[in-house]
Amino acid sequence: MIIQASHVEYDPESKSFGHYCRLQTPDKKKTPTCGKIGDVIQWYLDEYLFAKNNIHLGRQGKARTITIDNQLIDQRRAEGLFLDLDRMFSMEDGKL
Repeated sequence: MIIQASHVEYDPESKSFGHYCRLQTPDKKKTPTCGKIGDVIQWYLDEYLFAKNNIHLGRQGKARTITIDNQLIDQRRAEGLFLDLDRMFSMEDGKL
């Protein structure tokens, strides 16, 4: 996904770019995107956060483990974040 910001503000207090000052809000709240872009990317952000919080790497003795929520590996889903399982696992001497 490529998003080009039509307005990117510089915040001198934090010395950073990418904050948009909401002049219409009572507290002049600063957000990282305009409202429309925020609405568009929210779905992607939710998918990413679900995957981030539901994929766990671990160990059982010397064996490495990975625990993935079933929703992330259900191939019947029409949309969502799809994992590239071939890139997540590698074989060593015929074993995962």
